[in-house]
Amino acid sequence: MIRHDHGTGWVVEFVQGLLQRHPKSTLSIDTVGGAASLLPELDRRRVPHRLLATADVARSMGLLLDRINAGQLRHRDQLALNVALASADKRRIGDKWAWARGDSDITPLVSATLALWSLETTPEPKRYRMGLIA
Repeated sequence: MIRHDHGTGWVVEFVQGLLQRHPKSTLSIDTVGGAASLLPELDRRRVPHRLLATADVARSMGLLLDRINAGQLRHRDQLALNVALASADKRRIGDKWAWARGDSDITPLVSATLALWSLETTPEPKRYRMGLIA
């Protein structure tokens, strides 16, 4: 986890800077999560992003659990992620499940789960330079 803060006013500019410094990275957004509110500003600034459907969100949980159970994944004992893990619940999506946000801020946990999914499933991203997709 790089940054966890209150509100969303800082997110687009922060992510835009990350993508400029790491042009092979991908920004993935859960279309039904709170980050979907950032889509108009991301589009306005032409920040490349990938939209994750509910099915992707549910599949991401399976991948996360598979990696944890295989001993291939662990985290660095970050306080915000520990708090999110302790307060997270799950919600059913068909025969799968995903994190239930509820009243707790589990953003670090949701972000880590979707980041793993995106890392494993995103095709080679387009290069990002100076606010334009090249």
